Amino acid sequence: MVNIKELLIAFLKKEPYSRLRPVAKYGIHELLRALNWAAASEILNAFYELGLDKTLKTPKSTMEVALEHSIEDTIFLHEFLRALVKMRILDEAAGRFKLKIFIGKLKKPSTVDVLQKTPMRAIFEVIRLTGDNIIDVLMTGKRELKWLTDAAIAFEPLEFSPQLVMLRLKTLEILYKGVKERLKISGVEDPVILTIGLASGFGLVNVAQFFQKIRGKIIALDPSEREVRLAEGLLEDFGLNEVVNVDIFDISKSLHKSAIVSEFLKNRDGFDAVISIERWRFYDSVMRSQILANIAFHMALYGSLVDFDFVKEQILFLNTVLYTIEGWRGFLAMNEKREMFSLVFQKIKERAGKMIIRADLPLVKGIWL
Repeated sequence: MVNIKELLIAFLKKEPYSRLRPVAKYGIHELLRALNWAAASEILNAFYELGLDKTLKTPKSTMEVALEHSIEDTIFLHEFLRALVKMRILDEAAGRFKLKIFIGKLKKPSTVDVLQKTPMRAIFEVIRLTGDNIIDVLMTGKRELKWLTDAAIAFEPLEFSPQLVMLRLKTLEILYKGVKERLKISGVEDPVILTIGLASGFGLVNVAQFFQKIRGKIIALDPSEREVRLAEGLLEDFGLNEVVNVDIFDISKSLHKSAIVSEFLKNRDGFDAVISIERWRFYDSVMRSQILANIAFHMALYGSLVDFDFVKEQILFLNTVLYTIEGWRGFLAMNEKREMFSLVFQKIKERAGKMIIRADLPLVKGIWL
């Protein structure tokens, strides 16, 4: 049996990850509360700077606010206003917003100062940077910030934080318990596992840590050369480069076009398990559907699928400020995620039965049709 606490300790022994040991005592909710506070403060500053505290003394719709303030990006404005409703600054009824309470500052969680003394301070700096761009994006509709140059490196401390590492390991533990029973029933001794989304390589390291002593094969695919190179370097640092086969590949295309996939799935029904890590933030709904249809076509009929990422409800304020980054599509809401992944198994049924169950769904445009 894999001991995930031992894996976390082994992870935190290495530099620079050991610098986050002082904050390992905090839970994931405390970490998210601190990040959401920082993002909410930026949203509130933009709210006052725009003068919306005066505009919304009387109820107004998103479009009425946009017209009054010459705002171009109405979609972002609506996300912005909904975040203020969640902060209890505004009330919303019948699609109109009204000032609820006048408040100067939000109460800062005690964990913020502690986190800012660690490598996590880089994330707070990015939140300030994106916050400074809120008004520009609203007024011009143009997103000047780039994920790779302005945010990706700063978010790495979050990826290797004890909180996310432990959550990933717990997720993998739950996955393996289910997979192990199904493999036993199916008579499969050497499972083949696919990982899409590498979390700057740290997520893949956790997958390799967990499965390194379990007989089987792990394939990791990602369209980003940066992500793949980071993952390869980290796997080598942790002595896990022999555990995983990593390849640069556009996962919206048929996976059999990957030489690694074609080799590992030879004479097999498909992947026994698929692990998705932080994969959907920059994809629109059509592309998400295409990728999931692709996954469904390449999963064994008894296969398991696990997704690791935040849901929008958990990290709403951070999600709102990140809309200032070019290409950001956002974290999925709980209902979106539930519906999206239930469709994967519907597609597997379609593949097994060789018939379309619902022709009105985007996923029907899957590769096998």
